[in-house]
Amino acid sequence: MAELISSNQQLRQNEEQARVHLTHVENEAKKLLLELHNTQQELEQALLDRESILQQANQAQQTLNAKMTELENHRDQLTQSEEQLRARLNHVENEAEKLLLELHNTQQELEQTLLDRESIQQQANEAQQALNAKMTEFENRRDQLTQSEEQLRARLNHVENEAEKLLLKLHNTQQELERALIRQDELKKQQQTAESTKSLGALPRLWSGKKTVLPKLNFSELQLRHVQVNPDYEHLWFSLKNPEFGKHQLPQWQFRLSCAAIRPGQFGSQPKLEFPKQPQQLLGNWFAESQDDFGEKLELRFALPDAMDKGLWKKLGTKDQQLLQALINQLPTMLQQAQQLRPTLSRSWQDWHSLAEDVQRIYALKAKPGK
Repeated sequence: MAELISSNQQLRQNEEQARVHLTHVENEAKKLLLELHNTQQELEQALLDRESILQQANQAQQTLNAKMTELENHRDQLTQSEEQLRARLNHVENEAEKLLLELHNTQQELEQTLLDRESIQQQANEAQQALNAKMTEFENRRDQLTQSEEQLRARLNHVENEAEKLLLKLHNTQQELERALIRQDELKKQQQTAESTKSLGALPRLWSGKKTVLPKLNFSELQLRHVQVNPDYEHLWFSLKNPEFGKHQLPQWQFRLSCAAIRPGQFGSQPKLEFPKQPQQLLGNWFAESQDDFGEKLELRFALPDAMDKGLWKKLGTKDQQLLQALINQLPTMLQQAQQLRPTLSRSWQDWHSLAEDVQRIYALKAKPGK
């Protein structure tokens, strides 16, 4: 019985210990479950992070591949640049060698120059002595020339004055000769015209029986001021210095010889004499008959084969008509002078000479001062 009680007590103790152990095991199991749960969550997060890392790794790999391609291209460029630099370096080295050789030669020449310097200095001293002697001789000669300088100047002034007078006489004589030649040509043309028209049964009245002596249009200088070239219009702008006609004299007078209605391959069908507005006029009855880009002007129009603006001609006084006749007579001479001033134009000078001849011919047929 005592053994049974003792056994029973032993069983209770064992049971109590088992319960305690079971409680301990349960607690440990709970801890393990909690740790397992946490570990599972961490594993899931790790899996998620692994996918993100793999994605980032793929992107990084792509970026790396692109960088590698770029680096390879850059390496190729560097290789080409290196070859170019090597070639340029070789060129620079060759040039440096040439420069060193030139420097060496220059140094040798400089040394030779320094050696020759003493000889040159000696020659310079001798030249200086000779120069001093020449200067002394020159001063003596200058004193002698100074004494006769005033006499020479007076003589020179006298000669220059005589030369100016002779040149003026020669200029006037030349103008008279040119006008005489022009009148001779006009008379020949008029005779030819008269003969040709007579054969047709019509003789136009060119000149009256009584010959009128016209005043001369004199001037000291002709200038070609401007050449205008438009598709359908061209002109030569002349300026006469110190023009004189009869008793009327001015410092300057301008006029234009022009042609309108120009077409390709055709020039000279409509000649004109234009007289622009200016502070002083040789034309006593000048008026603003028309206007263009250069301002107001009076113009006398002609047209081939034999037309002339008689309406405007009649509005001019006799003196103005005589002035225009004198100007028309001298057109060929003026064109020759202008051609000497400017030998080359966009248009042939022969075209302008032909234009002037047509103006003279039409004027001889259609106009006469006072009519």
